[in-house]
Amino acid sequence: MPLEKTTQFFGNINMTIGVKAILVLLLVFNLVFSFLVFRQIQIMGKKLPTPLGPLLRFISTIYVGVAAAVLLLVVGVF
Repeated sequence: MPLEKTTQFFGNINMTIGVKAILVLLLVFNLVFSFLVFRQIQIMGKKLPTPLGPLLRFISTIYVGVAAAVLLLVVGVF
């Protein structure tokens, strides 16, 4: 049995397309989660200021940027 026949499911849909779609979907969820973390840190900084506030804001900004960059990189590769 050839490998090409074992990686197909639901007719003509190839398994690699399914894996790519799931990977992109997970990266979109990661980007949404990073925006939620960023927003929560902003709200926390307004309601409960701490000395770590600017550092947390910086780290969350970096996290949003990295999540967006990885998503764009993966979408660009596929």
